Amino acid sequence: IDKVPSSCPRLLLNREPVAKYNPVMALMGRDTGFRFLDASNYRDVCHLANCDDAVKELASLLAWSTHLDAYVDKCGGWPLPGPVIEQISAQPEKKQISRETA
Repeated sequence: IDKVPSSCPRLLLNREPVAKYNPVMALMGRDTGFRFLDASNYRDVCHLANCDDAVKELASLLAWSTHLDAYVDKCGGWPLPGPVIEQISAQPEKKQISRETA
């Protein structure tokens, strides 16, 4: 993400924000990472969703859905849908197995 010019907008389509800006790394001369919630942010955008769904939504907003579907069909079609974000966050936590409980 740090290989593009500072004038280039950056869009992350993912279920969770990743590669966030780390001020400690900046002190070491590595000013990398997305600045989604930083007041100085002028180019980073994060859309939290399943990646396939986010790409379909973006294509629809740009009126590219027909073209996208044609390209995807050439590659074998869309994969089976995964769980939505609400389902992921609603799943019960996995219990840690310790020697005492095993």
